[in-house]
Amino acid sequence: MNSLLQTLSFAAVAVVAASAALHPSAQASCPRTLTDANKHSVTPSAKPVRIASTVLGVDENLADLVEPARIVAMTEIATLPDVSNIADRIPAGKTFLTDRWQVVIDAQPDLVDSRSCRCRPPR
Repeated sequence: MNSLLQTLSFAAVAVVAASAALHPSAQASCPRTLTDANKHSVTPSAKPVRIASTVLGVDENLADLVEPARIVAMTEIATLPDVSNIADRIPAGKTFLTDRWQVVIDAQPDLVDSRSCRCRPPR
């Protein structure tokens, strides 16, 4: 696997179980080891401070879970009031992601939340 994709994959692993760890009431539980369905594990050394989201649903969850200053990038779709539940709550100065991973990398996040759906169970 190319190293950029592997890095992004491991960053995504950190998010699979990190939603609870992002909430202020769970800060004492960091660091913790997180493992995805493919058995990839990662142990963040500290609570993520700079978080990027690549999915509208994650944008909406993060808006309710963390302080706005911790979200460094979110989807451009989050700004559209016809489809987004948070369009009126997006702080100024956020990076908006389209379909280019370079924009995610340029935001220099500690954590990238990129959900995916697996259509069939792993073998």
